[in-house]
Amino acid sequence: MMERHESAAGTRVLFGLAIVLIGVAMLVERNATWGIQLNIRWWPLLLIFMGLARMAAPGERRGRTRSRRSGFWLLAIGAWGLISELELFGLDYSTSWPLVVVAFGMNMVWRSLENPPPPIQEP
Repeated sequence: MMERHESAAGTRVLFGLAIVLIGVAMLVERNATWGIQLNIRWWPLLLIFMGLARMAAPGERRGRTRSRRSGFWLLAIGAWGLISELELFGLDYSTSWPLVVVAFGMNMVWRSLENPPPPIQEP
């Protein structure tokens, strides 16, 4: 049990440091005197990295291991954003939105399979 806690804590530390670095990069980019510019088109990578971290170490909630569905959702939204930003497959935000609907449906199916409803008890 202790190993899982240490592993999750290490993942959170790395994830936190990544967010700090991203924040510092954004702050540096805002200072026009240094001539550094970030390419805003790559913002979905942040969601993808967050999703991968959540999938790798979902953590615990109320003594139970959390589902990896939240990681999937972050990955799906990040992938959709990246496809739209880079116009992969000729898709942009106005034409790729059905991908979000597909991801939402997949998430609902996963949730149903992960937590089946309790059997109906007859009186």
